[in-house]
Amino acid sequence: MSKNLSEISKRELENQIKSLKLELKELKKEESKSDYIHKLYDLALLQSENHQFDESIKNLEECLKYYETNPDNLGKSSIFGSLGVVCYLNEDYIKSQKNYQSALELYEKLNLKHEKIVCMKS
Repeated sequence: MSKNLSEISKRELENQIKSLKLELKELKKEESKSDYIHKLYDLALLQSENHQFDESIKNLEECLKYYETNPDNLGKSSIFGSLGVVCYLNEDYIKSQKNYQSALELYEKLNLKHEKIVCMKS
């Protein structure tokens, strides 16, 4: 029975990934880069959940490029934290640590104690 649930969950996950990719194609045509980046972030998280780590990292790095030109340090720190998680799952521990460190530095700069603690625990 758990195998069926696992297969169903995997199928649903793959359908969500396909759906988000279609949405991204449409959003890319529009002017709202912010909406595109948020959907791309969602896609990266789904890809990570589906063990598509390379694709997830690629999409998170694209999100990070957006935040490099945007003053939203909270969004940027979230991307670094997510990259830390995905790189860890992908067994790239050095890259994972670098991303966690970048997130931690931004949390300290923003004086976000709870996020800082969560990042340190990861």
